[in-house]
Parts: sequence; C-alpha cells; structure tokens
Amino acid sequence: MPAPDLLIVGAYDPGAFHALMRTGKAPGGREVGVMSQIARGNLSSFTDDEIDATYDYLAARAKVVTASQNSSSGR
Repeated sequence: MPAPDLLIVGAYDPGAFHALMRTGKAPGGREVGVMSQIARGNLSSFTDDEIDATYDYLAARAKVVTASQNSSSGR
C-alpha cells in the first residue's frame, strides 16, 4: 500500500482535517484512497490535541516544501 501524500494537508482547514482524521472522509464526503483507510484504521482514536498537533506540523511542513519548490522553480 503506497503512503498517502501528507503535503495535501496544506489544502485543508483545521475543521476539514479533524473530519478526515475522525471519519476518513475528505470535504464533500469523499473517500481519499489510502488516507481514508489509514484514518479510519489507525488515526481516528487520536485526541483533539493530537490531531491539532499533527495538523500544525503537517501544515508547516507543506508550507516549507511549497516555498522550496517555488524558490527552485524561479517563482
């Protein structure tokens, strides 16, 4: 099973990320492949504080990676 692209969290607001982690459903009730399976099977038991910390880390990481990609592409 391939790992989900965790940088996608940069496109989520905190509420949508909480819903994804609790239900495995993306906005609009969409299934998002491996992430839906992992969220329901392994992540749905996270506390709100753990979800917040995970969101904060992944969102910050997404910003750094995006900035680095933009910088290297001359944007």
